Amino acid sequence: TGSNAIAEELAQDAFAQMYPRFADVLEPKSYLRTTTINVCRNWHRRHRRELDRFERHGATEDRSADSVEELIDVIAALPYRQRAVLVMRYWLDLSEADIAYSLGCRPGTVKSLHSRALAAIRKDLPWPPLSTKTSGLHWLGRPSARTSIPQPSSVTAHSG
Repeated sequence: TGSNAIAEELAQDAFAQMYPRFADVLEPKSYLRTTTINVCRNWHRRHRRELDRFERHGATEDRSADSVEELIDVIAALPYRQRAVLVMRYWLDLSEADIAYSLGCRPGTVKSLHSRALAAIRKDLPWPPLSTKTSGLHWLGRPSARTSIPQPSSVTAHSG
Protein backbone atom coordinates (compact mmCIF):
# COMPACT_ATOMS: atom_id res chain seq x y z
CA THR A 1 0.00 0.00 0.00
CA GLY A 2 2.90 2.33 0.65
CA SER A 3 1.19 3.57 3.83
CA ASN A 4 1.48 2.25 7.36
CA ALA A 5 -1.96 3.63 8.20
CA ILE A 6 -3.60 1.77 5.31
CA ALA A 7 -1.71 -1.43 6.17
CA GLU A 8 -2.90 -1.17 9.79
CA GLU A 9 -6.45 -0.61 8.59
CA LEU A 10 -6.25 -3.69 6.35
CA ALA A 11 -4.93 -5.77 9.26
CA GLN A 12 -7.82 -4.57 11.43
CA ASP A 13 -10.27 -5.45 8.66
CA ALA A 14 -8.84 -8.96 8.48
CA PHE A 15 -9.24 -9.45 12.23
CA ALA A 16 -12.75 -7.99 12.09
CA GLN A 17 -13.73 -10.43 9.34
CA MET A 18 -12.27 -13.37 11.21
CA TYR A 19 -13.69 -12.56 14.65
CA PRO A 20 -17.30 -13.75 14.12
CA ARG A 21 -16.04 -17.11 12.81
CA PHE A 22 -13.17 -17.57 15.25
CA ALA A 23 -14.88 -20.25 17.40
CA ASP A 24 -15.59 -22.42 14.33
CA VAL A 25 -12.13 -22.18 12.77
CA LEU A 26 -9.92 -25.25 13.19
CA GLU A 27 -6.65 -23.52 12.24
CA PRO A 28 -6.91 -19.84 13.24
CA LYS A 29 -3.40 -18.93 12.09
CA SER A 30 -3.96 -20.23 8.56
CA TYR A 31 -7.45 -18.76 8.42
CA LEU A 32 -6.19 -15.33 9.53
CA ARG A 33 -3.34 -15.46 7.00
CA THR A 34 -5.75 -16.33 4.17
CA THR A 35 -8.23 -13.67 5.31
CA THR A 36 -5.44 -11.06 5.44
CA ILE A 37 -4.24 -11.97 1.96
CA ASN A 38 -7.78 -11.73 0.60
CA VAL A 39 -8.37 -8.35 2.28
CA CYS A 40 -5.12 -7.05 0.75
CA ARG A 41 -5.98 -8.47 -2.68
CA ASN A 42 -9.38 -6.75 -2.55
CA TRP A 43 -7.77 -3.44 -1.55
CA HIS A 44 -5.26 -3.70 -4.41
CA ARG A 45 -8.02 -4.61 -6.85
CA ARG A 46 -10.03 -1.54 -5.82
CA HIS A 47 -7.01 0.76 -5.98
CA ARG A 48 -5.24 -0.69 -9.02
CA ARG A 49 -5.87 2.34 -11.22
CA GLU A 50 -4.39 4.68 -8.60
CA LEU A 51 -1.39 2.40 -8.09
CA ASP A 52 -0.76 2.13 -11.83
CA ARG A 53 -0.86 5.90 -12.14
CA PHE A 54 1.55 6.26 -9.20
CA GLU A 55 3.97 3.72 -10.66
CA ARG A 56 3.94 5.45 -14.06
CA HIS A 57 4.43 8.96 -12.73
CA GLY A 58 6.07 8.34 -9.37
CA ALA A 59 8.88 6.07 -10.52
CA THR A 60 12.33 7.57 -10.62
CA GLU A 61 15.60 6.46 -12.11
CA ASP A 62 17.60 8.03 -9.29
CA ARG A 63 19.26 5.12 -7.49
CA SER A 64 21.17 7.20 -4.94
CA ALA A 65 19.20 5.83 -1.96
CA ASP A 66 20.86 3.35 0.37
CA SER A 67 20.67 -0.37 -0.39
CA VAL A 68 17.62 -1.13 1.74
CA GLU A 69 15.55 1.57 0.10
CA GLU A 70 16.69 0.39 -3.32
CA LEU A 71 15.72 -3.18 -2.53
CA ILE A 72 12.30 -2.09 -1.26
CA ASP A 73 11.76 -0.15 -4.48
CA VAL A 74 12.72 -3.16 -6.59
CA ILE A 75 10.42 -5.46 -4.59
CA ALA A 76 7.56 -2.95 -4.85
CA ALA A 77 7.94 -2.97 -8.65
CA LEU A 78 7.61 -6.76 -8.89
CA PRO A 79 4.35 -8.29 -10.10
CA TYR A 80 1.87 -8.91 -7.27
CA ARG A 81 2.32 -12.69 -7.01
CA GLN A 82 6.14 -12.50 -7.01
CA ARG A 83 6.02 -9.80 -4.34
CA ALA A 84 3.52 -11.85 -2.31
CA VAL A 85 5.79 -14.92 -2.44
CA LEU A 86 8.77 -12.90 -1.17
CA VAL A 87 6.76 -11.33 1.65
CA MET A 88 5.29 -14.65 2.75
CA ARG A 89 8.63 -16.45 2.46
CA TYR A 90 10.95 -13.96 4.14
CA TRP A 91 8.76 -11.83 6.41
CA LEU A 92 6.14 -14.38 7.42
CA ASP A 93 8.63 -17.27 7.20
CA LEU A 94 6.08 -19.56 5.51
CA SER A 95 6.90 -22.80 3.76
CA GLU A 96 6.34 -23.25 0.04
CA ALA A 97 3.31 -25.43 0.80
CA ASP A 98 1.74 -22.73 3.01
CA ILE A 99 2.41 -20.06 0.40
CA ALA A 100 0.89 -22.25 -2.30
CA TYR A 101 -2.21 -22.79 -0.16
CA SER A 102 -2.52 -19.06 0.57
CA LEU A 103 -2.17 -18.08 -3.08
CA GLY A 104 -4.30 -20.93 -4.37
CA CYS A 105 -1.59 -22.45 -6.55
CA ARG A 106 0.82 -25.40 -6.60
CA PRO A 107 4.16 -25.47 -4.74
CA GLY A 108 5.94 -25.61 -8.12
CA THR A 109 4.33 -22.29 -9.04
CA VAL A 110 5.60 -20.82 -5.77
CA LYS A 111 9.13 -22.02 -6.60
CA SER A 112 8.89 -20.46 -10.05
CA LEU A 113 7.54 -17.14 -8.73
CA HIS A 114 10.26 -17.09 -6.06
CA SER A 115 12.98 -17.78 -8.61
CA ARG A 116 11.70 -15.10 -10.98
CA ALA A 117 11.44 -12.55 -8.17
CA LEU A 118 15.03 -13.19 -7.08
CA ALA A 119 16.22 -13.00 -10.70
CA ALA A 120 14.51 -9.62 -11.09
CA ILE A 121 16.14 -8.38 -7.89
CA ARG A 122 19.56 -9.59 -9.07
CA LYS A 123 19.03 -7.90 -12.44
CA ASP A 124 18.17 -4.54 -10.88
CA LEU A 125 20.66 -4.84 -8.01
CA PRO A 126 23.56 -6.90 -9.39
CA TRP A 127 25.74 -6.18 -6.38
CA PRO A 128 25.51 -7.58 -2.86
CA PRO A 129 23.89 -4.93 -0.65
CA LEU A 130 25.81 -6.25 2.36
CA SER A 131 28.29 -8.94 3.14
CA THR A 132 27.69 -12.27 1.43
CA LYS A 133 27.70 -13.73 4.94
CA THR A 134 24.35 -12.04 5.58
CA SER A 135 21.63 -14.66 5.33
CA GLY A 136 18.02 -14.19 4.35
CA LEU A 137 16.59 -10.71 4.39
CA HIS A 138 18.09 -9.95 7.80
CA TRP A 139 19.20 -6.55 6.61
CA LEU A 140 15.52 -5.68 6.03
CA GLY A 141 14.65 -6.36 9.64
CA ARG A 142 13.24 -9.91 9.37
CA PRO A 143 15.95 -12.53 9.86
CA SER A 144 15.32 -15.97 8.48
CA ALA A 145 17.56 -18.79 9.62
CA ARG A 146 16.48 -21.33 7.03
CA THR A 147 16.43 -19.20 3.89
CA SER A 148 18.87 -17.02 2.04
CA ILE A 149 19.02 -14.93 -1.09
CA PRO A 150 21.35 -16.53 -3.60
CA GLN A 151 24.22 -14.23 -4.46
CA PRO A 152 25.19 -13.51 -8.07
CA SER A 153 27.99 -15.71 -9.38
CA SER A 154 30.14 -12.72 -10.23
CA VAL A 155 30.14 -9.74 -7.93
CA THR A 156 30.36 -6.35 -9.60
CA ALA A 157 30.92 -3.04 -7.92
CA HIS A 158 27.91 -0.77 -7.56
CA SER A 159 28.38 2.65 -9.06
CA GLY A 160 26.02 5.30 -7.99
